Amino acid sequence: QTRQLVIALQEQANALPYLIQRITEIVNNTRDFLVNRLNINPELVVLPRPEEITSQITGFASNLVQIGFNIVGAIASTLGQVMLVLFLSAFIMMEGRATTQYLLRLVPRQYEADVRAILKTSELAFSGFIRGTALQGLIFGVGVMLLMSFFGIGSPLAVGVITGMLMLIPVLGGILGLIIPLLAALLQSSPNTIWLMISL
Repeated sequence: QTRQLVIALQEQANALPYLIQRITEIVNNTRDFLVNRLNINPELVVLPRPEEITSQITGFASNLVQIGFNIVGAIASTLGQVMLVLFLSAFIMMEGRATTQYLLRLVPRQYEADVRAILKTSELAFSGFIRGTALQGLIFGVGVMLLMSFFGIGSPLAVGVITGMLMLIPVLGGILGLIIPLLAALLQSSPNTIWLMISL
């Protein structure tokens, strides 16, 4: 499904020259109609010239590609941080008790109770955060899959898994979790794009 999304993106990029040509033809036909049929002074016709259309659409497309690269870079960076957190979490789960015992041996006896309380509180807060975030990602990912399937939008499994993982990212995860399904629906020119976004 991820491959299908990439193919859809390539098809949209390949269709760009045809889109520029069609817009240029429409503008030229409109100009000819106004000047020749309606006898309007050509200087009064305020329509963009074909070369202006081409440069504007090309500039917009290049900006869009740059934004896409920036988003991909941000996602890769954040996923790297998430993997680091997961690695540290796994390490703490497997070696946490031994590490705690080692730390307690270094602490003077009068502070041992305080250190134990701090470690216990940190463990409860951290494990609660991980469980809550994972549950939120699972619910949203499954919701995206179900809604995309309901609205007949392709690649629901790939997009659902990606958005579920993105929800693990604090603050930005929710925003990116809405952008990815929107892009998937737009790439497929789905008529239900607006309904998908409202539902999400």
